[in-house]
Amino acid sequence: FREQMHHLKQHNYSATPWSQMTNEIEGGLRLGFTFDDGRKSDLESATLLHSLGYSALFFIPTNDIGKSDFVDRADIIELQRLGMGIGSHSHYHVQLTPLSAKRVADELSTSKRLLEDIIQTPITHISFPGGSYDTKILKLAIDAGYQHFFTSDWGINTHSQFKNQVFRRTSL
Repeated sequence: FREQMHHLKQHNYSATPWSQMTNEIEGGLRLGFTFDDGRKSDLESATLLHSLGYSALFFIPTNDIGKSDFVDRADIIELQRLGMGIGSHSHYHVQLTPLSAKRVADELSTSKRLLEDIIQTPITHISFPGGSYDTKILKLAIDAGYQHFFTSDWGINTHSQFKNQVFRRTSL
């Protein structure tokens, strides 16, 4: 990861700041960074990104906060201090589509509330665990107060994704 980021910087690749990832711009492809799962290594990645002038959006499953090899509350605050964005990755990090509407609503609202309590900022971004989403999940996420939705759908975001705020991602 370190080598990849240094390569991007040395070759003057610009990356879209996390706070602007959901804004449509003219001019084609953009590069942005997202991280799922809230691993302890996220803090090292964020520190490197910050040192290179980049930022990223970190999606955290709140039930794992403070567990071995996962970020704790202080790490999440440090991510925010480094200029990184914080988003939800649900509470228990489970596939959402098989769950009842009540269970999905609980997953989404619990995660949102816990993260907002930690960073004292509204959480409006969510990454669906395992890419598990459908129209029911989107509606429940909107009802919970999320505004920007990140999927595991592979590909480039076009006008349609920006219009609906449901974003594809490409993994490295």
